[in-house]
Amino acid sequence: MRQAIFVISVMGIILTSAIPSFSKDTAKDFAKASNLFGFSMLNEIARKNPKNNVVLSPLSIDLALLMTWNGSAGITEKEMANVLHISEIPQDGANVGIRAWSAQLTKADPQTQLNLANSLWINERYRVNPHFIVENKEELQAEVYSLDFLNSVDAAHRINTWVNQHTDHHIPTIVSPQQVHGAEMALVNAVYFNGKWTHPFQSDDTHKAVFTPSDQSQLQVMMMKKQRVMEYGSNTNAQIAILPYGNGNTEAIIILPIHNQSAKEFLAKLSFSEFNEWLTQCKMRPGVLEMPRVKASYSVTLNQLLANMGMSSAFSASDADFSHMSAANKRDLYVSLVLHKAQLDIGEKGTEASAATAVIMMRSALVLPPKNAFRMIVDHPFLFCIREKTTGSLLFLAWIENPNQDG
Repeated sequence: MRQAIFVISVMGIILTSAIPSFSKDTAKDFAKASNLFGFSMLNEIARKNPKNNVVLSPLSIDLALLMTWNGSAGITEKEMANVLHISEIPQDGANVGIRAWSAQLTKADPQTQLNLANSLWINERYRVNPHFIVENKEELQAEVYSLDFLNSVDAAHRINTWVNQHTDHHIPTIVSPQQVHGAEMALVNAVYFNGKWTHPFQSDDTHKAVFTPSDQSQLQVMMMKKQRVMEYGSNTNAQIAILPYGNGNTEAIIILPIHNQSAKEFLAKLSFSEFNEWLTQCKMRPGVLEMPRVKASYSVTLNQLLANMGMSSAFSASDADFSHMSAANKRDLYVSLVLHKAQLDIGEKGTEASAATAVIMMRSALVLPPKNAFRMIVDHPFLFCIREKTTGSLLFLAWIENPNQDG
């Protein structure tokens, strides 16, 4: 059985110019918008791929699209803002906020590694709006490069080398020469996470066990085991365990449905508000947690998915409005591709996850405007989340249908 995975990049939100300084509460507002976007995308993917793994990085996809949103106008700007749940945030002020939010994410836990990197690759022949470059470079810390996209082999190689370096060599390629040939711009994000469990699983306790996917087949997996006091909750729908990384500001959330279900079945009934309510019900309790080792990777083109979510004009050569990217204020660009790749590795010592997202811009043909001890055995499909606690940002979301299948 195939296993598809998506990494929900926890992407940000953009605020620029003369806006008051940002508080932790404001960062939480940005995180909420990104989390809502991630949940919407996870549901959309699960609906179309009910038997596959899903791993998304809302952070990576969000950041790449936010850089792109920076250059949008008119109906395209409104559609993108609605899909990203940031329609209440003025476009001319968003970048300052995303910078503050990103900084808070990366410094929240010095014992856990979270690297965020943005880059802007511009065709050397395209006259780009200097303000668009400044906003992405100064506020979103995007590295800016000039490329000859007609030399597509070299262009793809340089972009892929950058992604490979910024994902600790876990994602060696994000684009092919064919995908960037003739492009005017590529907006790229990379995310790398490496967190050690605060309380590791002991390798001696790992054992072979049976895991039952939603199609009721049976798989042999390596099941890790931990017996200790940990955050745990349960209700009529699921069991929930929360495991800290590092100093505890980053955590893994494992949600195991009571009954074996596909992602489509389970996520259709789980709203984001209910997800948050479940987390508030978790308390420190002694118990046993068993969960499989997971090694999963996935790549996906997000064009149709984002269009279905309401961002259709961005992909239309005749309707897209990215005039804020153009030095001449022309509506001459559209999004040809949104590419996403991710990998997730869960083991006894911790979790390593990487994601990269590339938005490729093409020129349009038309130039237009003890007693209570619990026992939780994760032996069927489950939801896995990585969350940064100070903002509540979901760094990664994964639906694990088959722990053994890599790719």
